[in-house]
Amino acid sequence: MDQIQSPVGALVEDFGGKRMVHGNLSAKEEILVLLQSHYPSGITLKTIVDCLDRRNTDAVKKAVRELWRAKLIEGSTATQYRLTATGLRKAVAVIKEATV
Repeated sequence: MDQIQSPVGALVEDFGGKRMVHGNLSAKEEILVLLQSHYPSGITLKTIVDCLDRRNTDAVKKAVRELWRAKLIEGSTATQYRLTATGLRKAVAVIKEATV
């Protein structure tokens, strides 16, 4: 229920083919918020990199690997990345903190 009530729209701006995450967030936090804005669907690594285009590509890919290792996201470069249940809770917490 929290994922429905969290004000993700205050942090994510949708430009049609690209979503931009606002706020003073780390790369990992931006990825969690971005994935939460697509939840329960997933998105490709290319989409993640494209949406975080103001960051270094290698830094974004490293953040994705770290989130995967921490079991906050699931997926692979060959498929799509999605939030795990733990990742969803973390994303909701990030959104609540960032919109206070």
